[in-house]
Amino acid sequence: MNRFLTILLLIFLLASPAGLAQEQSQIPEQTQAAEDADAETGAIDPPEASLIPEGDWREELGAFRIGIVSGGDISETVARAEPFRLAIAEALNMRVELFPARDFSALIDAASDSRIEYAVFSASAYALAWSLCECIEPLVVARSGDGAADYRQVLIASEGAVQDLESLKGKRIAMIETATVGGGLLALRELKQAGLGLDGVDAELVTVPTGEAALEALESGEADAVLGWSSLRGDKGEGYSRGTLQRIARRGEPAASYTIVWQSSPIPHRTHAMRKNLPAQAKTILRSKLTAMFDADPVAYDSIEPIHGGGFIAARQGEYEALIELMRSKGVKAAE
Repeated sequence: MNRFLTILLLIFLLASPAGLAQEQSQIPEQTQAAEDADAETGAIDPPEASLIPEGDWREELGAFRIGIVSGGDISETVARAEPFRLAIAEALNMRVELFPARDFSALIDAASDSRIEYAVFSASAYALAWSLCECIEPLVVARSGDGAADYRQVLIASEGAVQDLESLKGKRIAMIETATVGGGLLALRELKQAGLGLDGVDAELVTVPTGEAALEALESGEADAVLGWSSLRGDKGEGYSRGTLQRIARRGEPAASYTIVWQSSPIPHRTHAMRKNLPAQAKTILRSKLTAMFDADPVAYDSIEPIHGGGFIAARQGEYEALIELMRSKGVKAAE
């Protein structure tokens, strides 16, 4: 894959789903690809990842650098995350610095080049970073108040109108324009694998500007189903705890009037990742500190995780496999 395609992939795959697809406010992920992308393969050369000695790793590192996306105002971002920086510095007993990246492209570049030890990624950004260098691993993932650490893309139709994916062939499916990135691309890929390509052959994809417009299209009959999202936690009759069905319920419509025809693989929430070659002691300290942070230091937790209010839990590499497979299908891989 050439450099131009890599740039396009970074622009479109790193943007966060919004509105109907994922009602979670995340900083936009866009702009240019890493400067070191290989002209032929589009992959970033992984850094020399020799293990840092266990005994003197603090001295070896000098400073522990945490990468976060600034979203424009660097000083505000750094000030907001200061309680988190102080908490990690205390836990590691060493100097900790914040590395504010302009966007997820720059954050991935910094992680791939080992200019940072730690980064806060969206799930799609983590999968892309890992696919490019295989030099990081997930540490923790944020939970929502309902206990869920992930969500799913779902196909929603009126109760009784559609029984399965086969009955959606030849039909129209509404999806908001911004949902064609991130988790939305995963949904389109998995739907095609399940036998329903939204390319005009099996079914027609109708893009609309907002989540409200998608629901109106479903109600009016302009669309036969809607590609939305759900936590799939809580009371089904109330539309679950979060997501499109819950939004329908908030509009005063009974969620039971709609049904989920299909659901994607789970998509993790925002993910904290670290370099693979960090010593085991540092990883243990970090994981212990983070999983206890919500209760032990809520100010530090809120300063780094303003969206999901349920604390951190340990993350596993396998939880990102579906997104990593999506990256592979687009030709993204680490340089050999």
